[in-house]
Amino acid sequence: MDTPHRPRRLNVHQAPDPCAIESAVELLVTLPPHVRQNAVLPASARCALEPSLCASRLRGFDASGALCLYRHEFKLAEVDFDADDSPYVRVSLHETLTAVRSHDGTWLCRCVRCEPESAAGPTHTDTGFRATCSAELPPELAAQLR
Repeated sequence: MDTPHRPRRLNVHQAPDPCAIESAVELLVTLPPHVRQNAVLPASARCALEPSLCASRLRGFDASGALCLYRHEFKLAEVDFDADDSPYVRVSLHETLTAVRSHDGTWLCRCVRCEPESAAGPTHTDTGFRATCSAELPPELAAQLR
């Protein structure tokens, strides 16, 4: 049986980011009740945005500085041309990963992924929130815990 991954500690001397903690609270409010009730609440948060890449990341930390909330979202897009040679932006992949640490140390993770231009036709997957042991964490989240 896998034991919960030890959360990475934040340098607690960093100043809190008021916009990030507001984003973390907004995210928590939108979570399903069963996830929200089991979630460790963040005391501080950090966010990063990269508008040119349509990417964002939000990380929330508990009172001891351990990661307890994670969300990233990105879109892969490229300029294409329609039949009239007018340019437009075509999204080839859109992914949102949300993860919250529960009080027992496991992570509740949800990944929503849309590939409107996949070879097999448009695909949309939503894992829903599920308990995830450390060995099953998505690589993006596992890297944050190291």
